[in-house]
Amino acid sequence: MRVEVAFVPSLAYDVEGQVCVVVDVLRATSSLVVLIEQGVTEVVVCRRLAQARRIARLTHYLLCGEMNSVPPRDFDYGNSPTEFAGLDLSGRSVILATSNGTGAIRQVADAHAVLIGALLNRQAVAGAALAEAAANDRDVVVVCAGHSYGRYFSLEDTFVAGAIVDSILTQAKATMPRPRLWNDALAAHRLYHSYRGRAAACFRDADHAQSLAEIGLQHDLDFCGRTDVSTVVPRLQSGEDGLLRVVRG
Repeated sequence: MRVEVAFVPSLAYDVEGQVCVVVDVLRATSSLVVLIEQGVTEVVVCRRLAQARRIARLTHYLLCGEMNSVPPRDFDYGNSPTEFAGLDLSGRSVILATSNGTGAIRQVADAHAVLIGALLNRQAVAGAALAEAAANDRDVVVVCAGHSYGRYFSLEDTFVAGAIVDSILTQAKATMPRPRLWNDALAAHRLYHSYRGRAAACFRDADHAQSLAEIGLQHDLDFCGRTDVSTVVPRLQSGEDGLLRVVRG
């Protein structure tokens, strides 16, 4: 089994036969873990706000997302996992559109399986990716959402990708030959260890994390920096209506 890390979504090419784990730790994939954990039945993921608004006009779904890290005026909620954690969302359906994470998810939708990863569910998503890949003779690609609509490298996403790679190696040790790390996965793994596994230290150095703190969202940084606190592994599902939905795996 091979493990790769795509530092930006455009590097995750030819993923049709692979198991992808998408990471946008600040904040889309963290929000998706929380939304599913809070009882949401499905989250329709949209690349742009306009698409989200069109779907919302035809449904009774909650409209959630962000533009420049803050919720648009006509949206029900933004993209704050801390806020979602305090809501009763049992049985609700949600639409989510964000600057980076939802676009990255959509970009790899043709993969054999697409799982949603964050620090919150690091061990669970690593185990699920490992099991899916082993059962179907696939490779694993951890896809970092990046910044500026996925065009630029994200320090915090690469850190989390390295954390997931670390957990894959740990869990594989007892049951199978060591997965082979491609150079990008090795680099992410070493980046993770360079911070001694401390998310707060990484976030202090990351441009995007600093921007979130400056607009009063330090509480989301603290929330997203917690590791292995959830066993939920959201999974992408394609519908006959052409919509892409994240559901409980």
